[in-house]
Amino acid sequence: MPLPKPNPHQFVPQGDVALDPTPLQVKTPKGLRQRIKKIPNWQEKLRGKLLEWVEQWEHNKQD
Repeated sequence: MPLPKPNPHQFVPQGDVALDPTPLQVKTPKGLRQRIKKIPNWQEKLRGKLLEWVEQWEHNKQD
């Protein structure tokens, strides 16, 4: 049975930048995943920190 349109459960992207369809997966120490998920808006904050970290690394690499 097809879903009604507009579907209230349809994914709605946030932001202007498309995300990579392949997720980045990282093993973390036990319990860290649960602690991170308690941070409000944790995915957006983590994406920002990762981008900042990579840009800093690329800048320092060129020196």
